[in-house]
Amino acid sequence: MREKDKPLNIVNPISQRIIKELIKRNGNDSLFDISSHIMVHQGTLRRRLEARDKSWAVAEDLFNIAKYLNVDYEWLLSGKSKHIVANDENKKWMTRALDAEKRNQQLEKDIKNLKSALLSLKKLKI
Repeated sequence: MREKDKPLNIVNPISQRIIKELIKRNGNDSLFDISSHIMVHQGTLRRRLEARDKSWAVAEDLFNIAKYLNVDYEWLLSGKSKHIVANDENKKWMTRALDAEKRNQQLEKDIKNLKSALLSLKKLKI
């Protein structure tokens, strides 16, 4: 078992960002609250955070896969995401905008045809 006051030895960038946010949130780097919240023993969390190997490589791979697939990483991991609703809403509005653009192009063609017909009628002086 480790000494209570032994400082964390963080070397990888993901762990560094986690500790930075932990300190910002709690004012210290105590792992008690976060380990309780995520239901992981403090020692296990400490080993993951201090690991010099590729402990977070799977997370990085999943993030990169989500980026490649253009899906939200939250959705990829959990199947749920607030962003998916936003994406669906964006798709709906994009579809509406494209439909409106098509209708606008058709209206411009119709106006052009009507102008031609009107000019033809003027020439006939009917």
